Amino acid sequence: ADKNVKTLDWHSGVTSGPLKDSPVHTNITTDPDQVAQYSVDEVKGDSAKAAGVIIFTDSHYEIALKKSAFMEKAIRQCSHCETLEIIDLDLSEETSIAQKRIKQLLDKYGSQWTHSLAINDRYFDFAAPVFATYEKDFPMLIKNISAGDGSYSAYLRIKYGGLQYATIPEPLLLQGWQLIDELNRLFNDKPPSNYVSPTIIITEENILKEVNKNNLFDPLNHYRKTYMNSWKVDN
Repeated sequence: ADKNVKTLDWHSGVTSGPLKDSPVHTNITTDPDQVAQYSVDEVKGDSAKAAGVIIFTDSHYEIALKKSAFMEKAIRQCSHCETLEIIDLDLSEETSIAQKRIKQLLDKYGSQWTHSLAINDRYFDFAAPVFATYEKDFPMLIKNISAGDGSYSAYLRIKYGGLQYATIPEPLLLQGWQLIDELNRLFNDKPPSNYVSPTIIITEENILKEVNKNNLFDPLNHYRKTYMNSWKVDN
């Protein structure tokens, strides 16, 4: 900032586009409020008469707190939903410690715990082995929803195990292309595009359509061709 160096960032803040009072010329991310809303909608639209929700977040990250605060507020507005607890659990926590915490939650809430909302798939990497061995059939009743990520392991859980109900992926390849486009704009003294990556929720119903054979969410919106045309590069 002191040397007036402009940066192009991925997930450096809670909003997309330029970050005020910083050297960040453009920050690239999906809309955290929309991502959180999509995840909560899955809970509110569930046919369960009562939804007991545990929210997993990581206070080291501003965007994580923004998502979890939005989710907590939205759950309070749902007549048949209750936030059982908000768990601040470091995404880089040791697996054994994280799994011990999840076991404690299962002991504490039992069948009251019907839904999980997390700011990242990593929490279900921790939880899946615990759910799978804790008690016969009980863990399968918990609908685990990740408000952001779209990891390889999450897609496998959604496809085959049932230990994760949904994830909302970041379109990583598209965002990489956008970073290059924003660089081109900066080099040519053009303003940021202010483009925001699309938000989509992946469940068992649409995963085979939306997630490719390499287990990646890569939007089918012809973004490569569009960018290359705008850069005047031969396709």
